[in-house]
Amino acid sequence: MKGQKLDLANAFKSEIESALLSKRQGRKDLEWSHLERAHILGQFHALWHLRVHVLMIKYSVRYCNLKEFLGQLPRIFLAMPGSITGLAPVGNTGGSDVGIFQAMEIPEDLRGYLEVQS
Repeated sequence: MKGQKLDLANAFKSEIESALLSKRQGRKDLEWSHLERAHILGQFHALWHLRVHVLMIKYSVRYCNLKEFLGQLPRIFLAMPGSITGLAPVGNTGGSDVGIFQAMEIPEDLRGYLEVQS
């Protein structure tokens, strides 16, 4: 089980690093995709979950996306409690284009990392 947790941590870290690299390269859509994937991986770890939402709100400010900014505000406040209580919806990508409590299908390539959460 310890190896599985390390794999999850490495996968989360990789998605964050990929998002930051995409940001530096000006690849807005790819940056967002990596943030969504990091959200799926990190939403059951309070600090990881909060970190993704902080990066998402920074993204919304950088690209002047008011809808996303307003959608991230409640998510910032609900991220840690949702993780701690286990109420975060599985597979949710974290953006304002989906409901805060909407469960979603986990992408096939991420499922193995999350089996430890079951």
